Amino acid sequence: MMTSWQCVSPAAPSGPPAQQGPLQVNVPRYLLRGQGKDEHYEYEVKISVGDETWTVFRRYSRFREMHRSLKMKYPEVTVLHHSHRCVDCM
Repeated sequence: MMTSWQCVSPAAPSGPPAQQGPLQVNVPRYLLRGQGKDEHYEYEVKISVGDETWTVFRRYSRFREMHRSLKMKYPEVTVLHHSHRCVDCM
């Protein structure tokens, strides 16, 4: 599974040079963690801005929370496309 988003607008020119350039967000894989009731998926999220790259792991529930917040702020955001879980069901 590889999901990718790219923002083609550069960062504000007044920002630090390391933060200028296109924003790229990739979700190259997910891992099943825990056992029994604690079993859950964590998604590897790679964020790149210019020459800087960060990798974080987030649970699906964090994506769902972000989607709900975005829907409240931006009503045009209706569906979160995701290959592992159904978000329309929420």
